[in-house]
Amino acid sequence: MIHHFLNRFEKHFISTDYLLNEQEQSIVENFNSLIEDIGKIRNNTKIDLSQQLINLDKHTIGKILYEKKSEIEKDIDKNLQYDNSGYYEELKKYLFKYISKLISQDAILFSNYFLKNRKEDVSKLINYYKNNHIINNIFSTNENFFKFYYTGTFRRCYLPNTKEGREILALLKVAFERKLTFTIGTSVTTGVKNTTVWNGIHHKTSISGGSTKFGYPDKTYFNRVKEELAAKGVCKENINEKIEDIAFNMLYNKMIIYS
Repeated sequence: MIHHFLNRFEKHFISTDYLLNEQEQSIVENFNSLIEDIGKIRNNTKIDLSQQLINLDKHTIGKILYEKKSEIEKDIDKNLQYDNSGYYEELKKYLFKYISKLISQDAILFSNYFLKNRKEDVSKLINYYKNNHIINNIFSTNENFFKFYYTGTFRRCYLPNTKEGREILALLKVAFERKLTFTIGTSVTTGVKNTTVWNGIHHKTSISGGSTKFGYPDKTYFNRVKEELAAKGVCKENINEKIEDIAFNMLYNKMIIYS
């Protein structure tokens, strides 16, 4: 007699609500509320901030807190011996620091002007954002700030058509779409103020001349740029397309990105 067995594959989902205590859930709720308030900002531009914050929903914030919770607790117990209030403050600081790497400059600027009722939280977010990005003296509560015009720029960059080169291309695409590639500042080459400049992620604008000429060869470039991208919250897990497809589409369409 042949016995038939049923092969079962089960997947279980568990909410972070069951993994975080009441105080930790309160922290997540506060951060989620802040992100939602930023996403609801309406201004006279065509910028839709809610579309820039889709990677920062409540479940994601809870996941970030839970994944780092044991690591933070270990550091606190080992080195700082915080009481409970200090522990929760450390969790808040970590979330501000982490989220500031993922949030766009548009969201930072508009929240600074429009979210008067969240002044304390926005101020903390700005401080961490400044530490993570090359950005100076553009945070203003003056309404005229939004009437300023900034000069644009054009950049053409080069990567080798290799496996690692294509991976870097995909990571740079994620950074660009998150508005992390450029910022407003003073050009170090021309001295022009209030213009579009690089935001701390190095790009190769030449195919020769070595590192001093922003070109190749440069043996450590891939490692350096991966570290710079990771510091802004961009890693391989954030690539939502097939790496080979990204490279093919850019080559096929002769894609040029303007800013």
